[in-house]
Amino acid sequence: MSRRLRPRALAAAWAQLIGTVGGFDRMGEPRVYQAGDYTVVDVPLTFEAGEPLGRISYDHAGRVAGLHFLPGGRMR
Repeated sequence: MSRRLRPRALAAAWAQLIGTVGGFDRMGEPRVYQAGDYTVVDVPLTFEAGEPLGRISYDHAGRVAGLHFLPGGRMR
């Protein structure tokens, strides 16, 4: 994943998220589950104006295979 997602791209994604839902406040309790060959961790995130979900998936070797910020249940 580090070959595909450079620090500058991650910073840009984070800036876009902050531009959409405001400043970061806190993260909630992670939920871990299996999805096929991947271990997935969903982390509820709380920002000033919304609650997106952070989702990280790991492959069988424990390497990050995916990172996503998904629209949350509530927009304030």
